[in-house]
Amino acid sequence: MPLSLADLPPEVLENIFAHLSRKDVKRLALTSRAYRASAAPYVMRQLRASWGQLVALQDFVGDPDLHPRGALQDLAGNPDIYPRAAHPRLYCERLSICEPNAYYEYQQDTFGKLVARAVFPRLKHVSVLSASLSHWLKYNTCAHIQSVQIENAAAAGGSGRKVFCLDHVRGFAALALLTLTRFHFDWLDLGPSHGPVFAGRLRDLALHDCTWQYPFNLVQFNAQHSLRTLAITYSHDHSFVLLERFVDFLIDPLPQHLASLRRLEVGFVDFRDTKKVLTLTLMATFLRVFPGLDHLYLHGWHTTRTYAHVILAQMTFDFPVDVDVEIEAPGPSPRGVSAAPRPPVRWKQRLYNRT
Repeated sequence: MPLSLADLPPEVLENIFAHLSRKDVKRLALTSRAYRASAAPYVMRQLRASWGQLVALQDFVGDPDLHPRGALQDLAGNPDIYPRAAHPRLYCERLSICEPNAYYEYQQDTFGKLVARAVFPRLKHVSVLSASLSHWLKYNTCAHIQSVQIENAAAAGGSGRKVFCLDHVRGFAALALLTLTRFHFDWLDLGPSHGPVFAGRLRDLALHDCTWQYPFNLVQFNAQHSLRTLAITYSHDHSFVLLERFVDFLIDPLPQHLASLRRLEVGFVDFRDTKKVLTLTLMATFLRVFPGLDHLYLHGWHTTRTYAHVILAQMTFDFPVDVDVEIEAPGPSPRGVSAAPRPPVRWKQRLYNRT
């Protein structure tokens, strides 16, 4: 009898599925029961649910044969298509809570119980669309969660500013990756006598459209000298990039806590009126102050043709520097005629070991 894809060892299937899109794998799972069983661990790694669905799931944790339809969905939005005994929670590694709900967020330890290891044995990453400040996190213990992504549900540019404090994730002892979107930071550094705000070892930090209030400094995210990757991005002409607090970060980023960083990303998306200019001084600052940097990624910046093609392209770097900038390209104007400039030209280049 010839072998089929369903007969291959899990390690081989893992390599095969890695070259396919999730949509293709789900289509394959629909063809037969055997393929569904083989594809289940791969497809069910990423699931999404509302707070109500997670609460309802608690009634079924004790009986693996019960499979409430619609209790969980995969991140692509397809309904559950797997055998009743293969409940998605048993394979889930990444969970997205896709509907903000302040009531459930502030029910003491509700979040910690809903994503406990007994419910999701393999869970490592949690993404939450939040309606609240970060205070609700401090009432939960999630020692097994390694990655947390929290997005403020308030619309970008709106008045719903939400505060985040690193002290509120003390119960996430294994937290290594933290991604925050549209949050504000203003907690105080109480000094060495009080110990670090967060005792864990944060490794990767990504901040999207986040702001902070003086005297807060981003260095407080790296009190343990454990940060390896820092990504800071802003979108849609965010006004914070014009303030002194952001300019100070560009001039003196993470004072006295720079040595641990290996990858830095600073970028802007959909900026039209408040473009940030990439200057030689700024580039030199990034290269000088981060002694252990392995990779620098700058995107969405604005510069001139001369700077890009004459200065940047001729510089020598000891590590990859990815530059994705816009170059102003004014069109030729007849004498005495004022013409509108042409749209900026995108210049994308990897600069590395040009010796």
